[in-house]
Formats: sequence, C-alpha cells, structure tokens
Amino acid sequence: SLPGLNHVIEAAPGFYSGSEPQSDEGFDSLQKLGVRTVISVDGAQPRVELARERGLRYVHIPLGYDGVPPDAVLKLTAAMRTTEGPWYV
Repeated sequence: SLPGLNHVIEAAPGFYSGSEPQSDEGFDSLQKLGVRTVISVDGAQPRVELARERGLRYVHIPLGYDGVPPDAVLKLTAAMRTTEGPWYV
C-alpha cells in the first residue's frame, strides 16, 4: 500500500504506472519508491511544484481516450531517453 497512490504496478524494472498522485502523500510515496521522473499523460493540471519540492522531474504529455497520436509517442520516447529514471507514468 502506497499512501496517495492507487493501482501502482511495476511494469518493468524502474518503470511504474498508476493513478495520479493524490496531494503531498502521493508525491511522498513516489519519492520513497525512488522515482526520479513523473510523466503525466492525463489532462489534469500538472502538479509541478509538489514534484519539484521532492526533487522529482515532471513531464506533462496529455493524451485523449481515442488512442495515442504519433507525436505523443515521440514525446514519450524523448522523455524516457532524456530524463532520469525510475519513472512513474
């Protein structure tokens, strides 16, 4: 159980996926997991400041529910190549 996070899975070593972090608790849990970069793919307002306060980098690439456009794939790939992991999407 990770406070402030739901449905967290480790999809591959150093690559986590789960719900949007809820308040400070969620970002604290990410920090404890060792996450270095948060990649947000939803349309919610990014919580950049909460991430920065914990030394986490925040990348926002909003996706719709109708598929992943090619430009978003390129942005996701670039984010994974240019940021430090572990990552949380």
